[in-house]
Amino acid sequence: MQPYLNFALQHWELCLAFVVILGLLLGLELRVKLSGLAQLSPNDAVLLINREEAVILDIRDTAQFAKGHILGAINLPAAELEQKIRQLDKYSDKTIIIVHSTSQPPGKTGVTLQNNGFLNVKNLRGGISAWVNANLPLVKD
Repeated sequence: MQPYLNFALQHWELCLAFVVILGLLLGLELRVKLSGLAQLSPNDAVLLINREEAVILDIRDTAQFAKGHILGAINLPAAELEQKIRQLDKYSDKTIIIVHSTSQPPGKTGVTLQNNGFLNVKNLRGGISAWVNANLPLVKD
């Protein structure tokens, strides 16, 4: 135990950075869990897209969307969601899968959709990065 304490005392900046990063990661995970959104793996998302014609809502900005997105995805940046949410009314009876970037958690978007009558809202766990890591295709504009 003494070597750990010595290390912590000698390298307090590293220990502080570790604690801060760990706290941020835990906070992000907690925020997603508290949002009440069901979390989907990329494979589960593909099944919903194919079987239930789920709608993919990509909340990344238009520049990121143009670099690569899921086929058939609707791009509605999170910053514009509240002003343009009525564009999604025709999908209110469908499952909506939120796709995001790792720097942009989907919690607020999911709550906004649920508060506006979209009852079946899910999140692609890991966002677009998880989709790419699963070797699933992207299309580019």
